[in-house]
Amino acid sequence: DKFIVKLPVGVQGIGVMLAESRASLASILDTFWGLGELVLVQEYIESAHTDKRAFVVGNEVIACMQRSAREGDFRSNTHLDGDRTGAELSDEEERLAVRASQALNLDISGVDIAETDAGPVVLEVNQSPGFEALERVTGVDCAGVIMDYVVSF
Repeated sequence: DKFIVKLPVGVQGIGVMLAESRASLASILDTFWGLGELVLVQEYIESAHTDKRAFVVGNEVIACMQRSAREGDFRSNTHLDGDRTGAELSDEEERLAVRASQALNLDISGVDIAETDAGPVVLEVNQSPGFEALERVTGVDCAGVIMDYVVSF
C-alpha cells in the first residue's frame, strides 16, 4: 500500500510526501504528530502521475489542462516543471469538478481530477489556484472571466 501525506497548507507541491508502505506512513505520521502538525492522508492513485486541473468559476469549468509529473516525481504540480497541455473534460469529469467546488462553497477553485479504473476521482480542490500556466496552455483569459464573474454581483 502507498499513501500520499499532505500538509493542509502546502502550496505548489511543497508539503506533499509519498509513503511507500504502512511502516513509512506510520513514521511520517509519528514525526508530524510529534511536532503537533496536522496532516491529510489519501490513498495513492497510480494514474495520478497525470491529472487534469479544472478551473471552476461560479458553476462552470472555464478551462482545463492536463498535467504530468516530471520523470522520477509523483507530483504533477505546474511549479515542479511537469508537462502541461490544454485538455478537455468528459461530461462526468466536468460535473465532478463543479460538484467538488460547490461542496466546499467555493466561487473559484482548481479541481485536480485523475482517471482510475473505477472512473474519475477528485485528488484535491484548491481554493486559491494559480492560473498563469493554464492561461498560457489554453489561451483562456482566466483573470478576465474572474473579473466578469465578480462584477456580476
